[in-house]
Amino acid sequence: MAVEIEKALKYPLNFKPLFMLGMLFFIVLISLFIPSIFFSKDVLTGTASDGIFSLIILYSIFFVTTLVLLFTFFNGYMVSVSRSIVAGNNTKAPEIKDIVRIFIDGIKYEVISLVYTIVPVLFLILAVMTTYLLIAAVFRPLAEGITILMGFLYLFLLYPLFFVFHIAGAHFVRTGSVRKALNIPYIYSLVFGNIKAYTIDFFIYFIVTLVYSIAIMVLVTYPFVLVASYVAGQYIFTMFYLESTGFIAEPEKPAAPS
Repeated sequence: MAVEIEKALKYPLNFKPLFMLGMLFFIVLISLFIPSIFFSKDVLTGTASDGIFSLIILYSIFFVTTLVLLFTFFNGYMVSVSRSIVAGNNTKAPEIKDIVRIFIDGIKYEVISLVYTIVPVLFLILAVMTTYLLIAAVFRPLAEGITILMGFLYLFLLYPLFFVFHIAGAHFVRTGSVRKALNIPYIYSLVFGNIKAYTIDFFIYFIVTLVYSIAIMVLVTYPFVLVASYVAGQYIFTMFYLESTGFIAEPEKPAAPS
């Protein structure tokens, strides 16, 4: 049973956490990029002092560290989203509570996300290399061109698998174990065992993201809508996980008239 588009759109719009996360994202990015303007101006005009490059290195370290902390916090909140849904609260995004726990969850979620991002990347590399070797063995002059075209096709086909980490995150929440969340054969068995539902849910996620993207252009709400889209994805694929594992019973079909 696929998630309803209306519910997926409404779920993230619990204004308080959306506002807080959006403003956090906006303020951090602006505060990080402002110093880079002055650095680049000095370097380009040739007026940079001897110590400016040391400052640039320190700034770069600070920049990367802050972004890592920011996205760790966002990822930790995604765990809160799944935890709230697993607990039965699937109507609106949860409030932001227990900052320390959010950061700890964020680190675990990032490990899970990294692993499940690497998997389709490896599939893509293997498919492209195999295609090139097969075509080169038959007709080498066209091998590169055909391989590039096939690479785009493979990327299109594998693209939905880059979002499997949402499902693994939901499994982590329910089991409380990163090791179990990294049970790749089990997580992918949920996807390919319910490929129709996953395809529909992924399409719904695409539509929801498209709607939010239009809102960005119309309402100029970039930081808020960006977070909302991410939260919507966690909602959609957590619901998929629960339904695929039987933790949410699908409605019974009415009995056929005798």
